[in-house]
Amino acid sequence: MKKSVMKLPALLTAVIMLVPFPVSAEEELEPAEPIEESEWEEIYPVSEYHAEWSIGNRSAFPGDNINIPVCVMADAEEALALNSFRFGINLPEELTYIGYQWGSAYMEMSQGLEETNLEFSGTNPAGTDIEAMNGETLLYLYFKIPEDVQPGRYPITFQGDAEALKSDRNSVINLTLTDGCVDVLPAEITLTLGDANLDGKVNILDVITINKAVLGKETIDENQLAVIDFNQNEKPDSEEALAVLKFIVGLTDSFDMIS
Repeated sequence: MKKSVMKLPALLTAVIMLVPFPVSAEEELEPAEPIEESEWEEIYPVSEYHAEWSIGNRSAFPGDNINIPVCVMADAEEALALNSFRFGINLPEELTYIGYQWGSAYMEMSQGLEETNLEFSGTNPAGTDIEAMNGETLLYLYFKIPEDVQPGRYPITFQGDAEALKSDRNSVINLTLTDGCVDVLPAEITLTLGDANLDGKVNILDVITINKAVLGKETIDENQLAVIDFNQNEKPDSEEALAVLKFIVGLTDSFDMIS
């Protein structure tokens, strides 16, 4: 008796031959080629941001206790989303440094904030970026102005390079560092209308001082505000800077607000 043999259709046979079989444990796949450093930027383009760290300016009398803010400014809010940062500050020897306090901008990094010999650094323990609004304070520096210090300007400057990083490797933050100072005034001073920097003269430097205060790049004290607050709104503004400029160039002989 003949045995019948079932023949598979030619098409089904071809399909079976095309189906891949599982790779055995012995037949490991070759690892993918690693991405060269030179190729990384082509695959993941670098995003560049710009931010400014600015040390404030303050006027004070001998015996005063003051704080100096270190603020963060940026062209765009994204530039302030940092994962870590590092910077140092040089202090004037003539003033008594009391200490520092972290500001509103990076209090979320409280576990990762450090200060060693005025080298400040911060890292977010969560490994993600911290958002800070433009113009917020990074930290405050506290000083005591000695009674016997000579009147004058005492610079507070950034120390060497600073670094700010985001959590992703394809972002670069370019930093601009703006130094600050403490202006120690004589124990007895005559306040003059328009003399925004309290140097005893009314000139273009006073206009610059007002404009910096308007932009948030300089802090003015109550004595400075008293001699420029012509519209009595309790803050410096561009109208007051213009009034001082008109006085300097001789367009007016008073500081009445001119519309």
